Amino acid sequence: MRRSMVVAGSIAAVLLATTAWAMANGRPLETLLSGAEEVTVPAGGGDPDGTGSASLTLNAGVEQVCYELSWENLDGTVQRAHIHEAPTGSNGGITVSLFEGQSFPGSGSASGCDLGDGTRDEIRRILEDPSGFYVNIHDTVRPAGAVRGQLDR
Repeated sequence: MRRSMVVAGSIAAVLLATTAWAMANGRPLETLLSGAEEVTVPAGGGDPDGTGSASLTLNAGVEQVCYELSWENLDGTVQRAHIHEAPTGSNGGITVSLFEGQSFPGSGSASGCDLGDGTRDEIRRILEDPSGFYVNIHDTVRPAGAVRGQLDR
């Protein structure tokens, strides 16, 4: 039992160190999220009083995307978040999934690092033209997107 706890503690320490290294050695990008920025189909838009922020660190060399997301005033249960490819005012396909199948309250936060979801080329494309990509958070009331923020240079 004691050995299992030592191993688990060691694994946790390595994961924290890896996350800290990735955040320190990638390129940071940030955006503010709002329901007004969401472009949803069918019409109806995002959550009108929903807000949030996204801080990303992208490292193409190790194919890793780290994220810190926060949101407030969303009407539903938050279930997923992504980086999509499309300019302002347009919807686009998912490039990197930040999280899927989660269950967070309408005001909350999530963070983590995903190794391998975004390929090196996809991450490079984001880094070369961040304004062509956006982050959005989906909830149960607005599954097409509750809040969105375009990444900028």
